Amino acid sequence: MPSSASASRLRFFRNTTFNVSGQIILLLANLIATPVFFKYLGAEGYGFWALALAFSGTAGGLDMGMSVGLTRAVPELLNKKDHESLSSIAAAVVFFYLLFSIVAVAAAILLAPFLALLFNTGPHGRGELREVFVFAAMILSFSSFAGITSAIIQGLSRFDLNSYLSAGSYVVFAVLGVFFLAAGFGLTGLVLAFCIMFALQIIFGIFIIVRICPHIRPSPRLWFSRHAWTYLIKFGSRLQVSSLSDIFKTQAPKLLAGAFFGPAAAGIYDLGNRLANAGWVLPVAFLPVIVPTASEANASGDTDRLQNLYIQGSKWLLALALPLAACLVLFSKDFLKIWLGGSHEEIAFVLICLALANVLHLLTGVGTFIGRGIAKPGAEMKYQLLTLFLYMTLVYVLLKEFGFYGIPLGIAVACAMGSIYFLFIFSHVIGVSVRLFIKSTIFPPAGFLIPCLLLVVPAKIALQAHLTPFLTIITMGGLFVAAYLGMIGLWSVRRSRGGPGRLLADVRAAVLAGKANN
Repeated sequence: MPSSASASRLRFFRNTTFNVSGQIILLLANLIATPVFFKYLGAEGYGFWALALAFSGTAGGLDMGMSVGLTRAVPELLNKKDHESLSSIAAAVVFFYLLFSIVAVAAAILLAPFLALLFNTGPHGRGELREVFVFAAMILSFSSFAGITSAIIQGLSRFDLNSYLSAGSYVVFAVLGVFFLAAGFGLTGLVLAFCIMFALQIIFGIFIIVRICPHIRPSPRLWFSRHAWTYLIKFGSRLQVSSLSDIFKTQAPKLLAGAFFGPAAAGIYDLGNRLANAGWVLPVAFLPVIVPTASEANASGDTDRLQNLYIQGSKWLLALALPLAACLVLFSKDFLKIWLGGSHEEIAFVLICLALANVLHLLTGVGTFIGRGIAKPGAEMKYQLLTLFLYMTLVYVLLKEFGFYGIPLGIAVACAMGSIYFLFIFSHVIGVSVRLFIKSTIFPPAGFLIPCLLLVVPAKIALQAHLTPFLTIITMGGLFVAAYLGMIGLWSVRRSRGGPGRLLADVRAAVLAGKANN
């Protein structure tokens, strides 16, 4: 019989593997569909679509962390076999999002004419924006209820099912979106396809939950359970600051770009952000798995396991993220020429800034999810408060100084400063010094990266004039990846076997032993 720790590790890697495969499917569908959407909608039309997603994402971030609280409650209460409390918490979340959706739709209808005046667009554009607000409320309503089923499935540690459900429904959205756009339905058809995607997630999500865990019954009679609301508000209120910071990083820049420079600018930022985020599908795929894993380790009082999860998880996260960030920066214009058919200087600048911002933000990734799993999100809250202040201050100052370019630049600088602050305050929570963290997690992948850049950058400068964008990525990118993997391989041999000399000695001893036996 495997030990509980071994079973937990197996479950962790199984969930991560399935999560990664599902995210890759979603990534490919997104990368294929987005240029088609851009082609049919045009720059301004795509900007309106980006604003609709920004509005719904902004409103969705004001949900008091209800879905995260539900995810945490599922393994905790199932282990205690407290099905009644779990059902009451699920019921409270359902009621919250029902009320939340009604308020959002009503607010969109009533406030749309006034909010449209805040954006840099003509009278016709304001009419389009009024529709966008209503579309955003519809998207928010469907996505909120899809988030409930997703939260429960994640809490059940069935990230395989959750990933495939998300990826499969997104493929349906991409196909329907292209079909509706080709049929001339425009932005309305794209929103309809998006709502159908979430409806499929809700229907199949309910089916999965009923089959796996029929004990969860969010009956309306449990909507007003005092215990459930206390649990959710106590946990979720501390995450609301984190949500506000995430909103400003991911959604507010599109709103600012649209308000100051028009809807097309919002679309430009969205395209750069979308391609930058595509590079983080693999690094961040295992982060949601950390919450139930950390919760389980904390419940058993295994501090060493939590510290090892923090150090090892952060190290391999950065080992994967750093080369991806380097590739996005080095080959930004080549990617855009293949993806959208042009250099797109503004999109390339957004891509570079956000790629750097993302890799800096990932320094906090494992720590923040561990904090959520052990019900100590205080460090995350403080870090996000500072980062939120830095976002607002730097983006405003740099926007006035550099125009549109100041928005992604401010995001990158704020991410760097906020991430450094988090490392110091979380070290007291987890019991791992900043010095040990830097030595164990940052130095190894940075040491792999620098020699690879010294090899590839001069070669790219010398040969890029003679290569197409596709060949540049294949040859130079292939050289970079091969060199980086080789560095990791040598380091792994050195760490596990005592260095190359020890490895050669083992090979020689094996050969001599074989001769002696013969």
